[in-house]
Amino acid sequence: MFKVKLKALSNKIEELPFFYFITLLALICKVSSTFLGYIAIIAAQRSGYNITIDDQNRIEFLVYAILFAPIVETIIFQAGMYHILNSIPFIKHHNGRIILIGGLIFSSAHAYNIPYIIAVIPAGILYMYAYIVRQKKNDAFLSVYSIHLIFNTISLISRLTN
Repeated sequence: MFKVKLKALSNKIEELPFFYFITLLALICKVSSTFLGYIAIIAAQRSGYNITIDDQNRIEFLVYAILFAPIVETIIFQAGMYHILNSIPFIKHHNGRIILIGGLIFSSAHAYNIPYIIAVIPAGILYMYAYIVRQKKNDAFLSVYSIHLIFNTISLISRLTN
């Protein structure tokens, strides 16, 4: 029964217009990543792991995180990874496997610290899901780039205002 309801919800999400689709997925991505990130940080701190954020040049970081990273990461971790995974016989045509594996590979590439890797898992999964779903509408790259750009912008605003 849960699987049927999940499929119906997925179908409704797939049919959303571009703007609503990217906005909804960006918000889901941000909320789930923030929640999972807080849990991972609390667990790491209780284990004695010290969490630090590197002090970087803010303008350079902004340009990289908002403009450069979403483009490069969409090319590598969604478009490229989708085509690579879809060429492997036991994964080919199994979108659930492609979404999960692609999401995990995406998060492992963000190895700043363990809590951050864990926090990025939902984003990686949602980006791959968006890439697969939006291929039918021929705007997969633009959709994932837009979601990633919104996610990074919200994260950076949050980080710079704290």
